[in-house]
This record gives sequence, structure tokens and C-alpha cells, in this order.
Amino acid sequence: MSLLGLLLCGSALWSQPEPEGAHRIRKAQFPSAAYERLEPHLSGVKMLRYYREIDSGGIRFEARFRKARLQYRVAFHPDGTIEQTAFGIEPPDLPSDTWDAVREGLQARVGAYRVLAMWQVYPGKSFGSEVQLFRNTYQNLMLPEIRYGLMVRTTATHSRKTLEAVFDSSGVLLSLRDALPPNYDHVLY
Repeated sequence: MSLLGLLLCGSALWSQPEPEGAHRIRKAQFPSAAYERLEPHLSGVKMLRYYREIDSGGIRFEARFRKARLQYRVAFHPDGTIEQTAFGIEPPDLPSDTWDAVREGLQARVGAYRVLAMWQVYPGKSFGSEVQLFRNTYQNLMLPEIRYGLMVRTTATHSRKTLEAVFDSSGVLLSLRDALPPNYDHVLY
């Protein structure tokens, strides 16, 4: 009997769960190469915080801060190169034809949904230099290279899921994947 139980759940016993999520870290734990690239662009920044994100795609580091009443995020590869910059937006901030295409794309793929958060994303490799990347991000320029990231919760199925969707500047869906669960490492009372 115990042999049968061991055979049925053997793979579950020997596999180790992959730790996924975003964890806040200290400045000393943030890669020094990434901080050196970020530091010249931090004038007027408030509430600067550092995060380490782990998911199926690998490890990345993120600096989150406020500047001029907007929430910014700058993502780095572990070697210190900039992956992307982003800031939080609302649906009225998108061009109306892009927002219509985004809504139609989500409706076709997931059915009923609710938007939890939106970001206007500037990919790091799309611009010539870091100075140009930060200038475009801080000036909120509407360029063909930008992306829109959405965190949506599906409500059409019996089990609710949170998804991350990425659209290009014209509203075409580029990727859709399950979002990471929230970090519950703190003690709950």
C-alpha cells in the first residue's frame, strides 16, 4: 500500500517548488552596476525602493520610485544592464484607438476581465542610450517602440486568475501569461 502511494505521488515529493515573486531588498543587495546606471537619473525622486524578482524567466532587479506624482519602475538584468523603464497609467492616458484594440484583444483571449494596473513600458534596447531612454520615459513620449503592460484579473471562469498582458503601441497583443502570486513572507496576525 505504501509502495503504491509512493509511486502515485513520487514526482510531487521529489520536486521542489520554484520560489516566484518580487521581494523587497536593501540597497546593498541591489547590483552595484545597476545602481551606477540608475543614479544619474534620480534627481527629484521620492520613495526609492529596490526589489528582486524571480520567475520562470529568471532573475531581475527592479528599482521603484515616485517622481512628479507618477510611479516609475526601472528593471535591470543581473549584470546591471537596463531591461526596461515604465510608469503607471490609467485607461484615459492611452490613445482611444489603442485602448479599443487592447479591450478587444483581451475580450477575445480571456473573456470577462478587470484591469488591476497598467504601465507604459519603454524597452531598454529600443533607444540609443540610457539618457535617451530616461528622457523619453520622464517626458511620457508616445513613440512606436513603447509597450503597454496590463495586470488583469479574469472573471469568466470558475477559478479567478491574474494575468500579465503586454501590448504594442497599436494595441496588438504580444504576450499573455499567468502573473506571479503576491509575496506573503510577512507574518499575518
